Amino acid sequence: MKELYKLLHKPGLILLKMWVQLALLVYFRRIRVTGRENIPRGKPVIFAPNHQYAFMDALLLVHVTQKIPYFLVRADIFKRSFANFLLRTLKMMPVYRQRDSTDVISKNEATFSNCVEILKDRKHLTIFPEGNHSKIRKIRAIRKGLLRIGFRTINEDKSGHELVIIPVGINYDDHSKFQSDILIKFGDPIPLEKYNDLYNENPAKAFSDVSGRIYIELVDLTVNIQHTDSYKFYESVLKIYTPHFMRKIKLNYRNLLKRFNAYKKIIAGLDTWKDLHPKDFKKFETRNNKFFRQQIRSAFDPVCLGNFFDSKLQRFANYLMLVLFWPIYMYGLINNLLAIVIPYLIGKITVRDDHFLSSVQLAIGLLSFPVSYLIQSIIFYQFFPNGLYVVLYIFSIIVTGILAKIYQNWIHRFWEMFKIRLLMMQRKREFVRIKRNYNDLINTLNDHLLESARK
Repeated sequence: MKELYKLLHKPGLILLKMWVQLALLVYFRRIRVTGRENIPRGKPVIFAPNHQYAFMDALLLVHVTQKIPYFLVRADIFKRSFANFLLRTLKMMPVYRQRDSTDVISKNEATFSNCVEILKDRKHLTIFPEGNHSKIRKIRAIRKGLLRIGFRTINEDKSGHELVIIPVGINYDDHSKFQSDILIKFGDPIPLEKYNDLYNENPAKAFSDVSGRIYIELVDLTVNIQHTDSYKFYESVLKIYTPHFMRKIKLNYRNLLKRFNAYKKIIAGLDTWKDLHPKDFKKFETRNNKFFRQQIRSAFDPVCLGNFFDSKLQRFANYLMLVLFWPIYMYGLINNLLAIVIPYLIGKITVRDDHFLSSVQLAIGLLSFPVSYLIQSIIFYQFFPNGLYVVLYIFSIIVTGILAKIYQNWIHRFWEMFKIRLLMMQRKREFVRIKRNYNDLINTLNDHLLESARK
């Protein structure tokens, strides 16, 4: 049995990676990767990514790296036998916390020894240096576990292989939204050998220096909001103001790298304003937090205010597209309904931590979609016993399923516009007040942020 497992493990991993890649390309609208050339060939590598969205972070690294790396993940998700088998098959190893086991030290020692052997074999290992996950877009303190494994490998391995740490920034535009955008940035390699003499003399100083460098790199590679006391305000500004900001400085919003740079410039501008003029900033923040709460009570997305006064021709084109694509939407929705509902319901019932919801639903979808398509193709064949027709049918429901989800985004935008127009007709004074507050927000941000951004 073990021999059969070894024989099938590698080709099975390759097929699984291909299936995961396909699923991610469907789930996300765009995935852009920069800095992949920083990954050295023939050297042991420790990837050190920020950790925002649990298992999804690992799936994305599997997708964008040439080799499937090994991962260290929290031990509690290995408790069930099937999960334990599946996760270990996917090159994942458990890290134990005090709440997971009474024998934490010895169990983690076995895992860390495996990590050292993996790196000695010049393979790739992923360790999330923040230690835990959070949707908050801020780099947290760097834990020492990664460095302990790295320095231990260097001092045990006398083969001369140069171990490097590569910080990785994973940037979600919206963590839980289907068809959102992802930017993944691989940073410059950090040669750990350079710090080994310092480590042997003063381990604490070596840990501090390398951790500090990883932290700085991750801050540079990610959308990082340091002022947690104003976090929600920063997020609201990024959501509402970024499209307008990019139009003003003539940047294409669809370009993920330019959008990332716009986020960084807006955050830097807000930080400067908050640090230099805290009272003025606080007054502006308080006033606009009231605007955001007012918008929530009015139940529409304030981002749509920026596109509210589209031309009549543009509005007519939007309505026409909704009408023309309605049959395609219904066809795609009906034929993909079973495959969509199964992961949605199982995820909602079984997942308690929202950070795992999308990745669990995606994993279930990897099974539910092919099974659903197989059942539907068998039924279809009973009525149309022609192999070519079956292939065309399956192709049609895959394509229209993707189009149906895009169409849902159109419906959402149309519905938000409709709610704004309804508000304008039924509660005109409130609409005028919201529009005035919106314009005040945009104009004030322009005054404080545009000039420095153009430099």
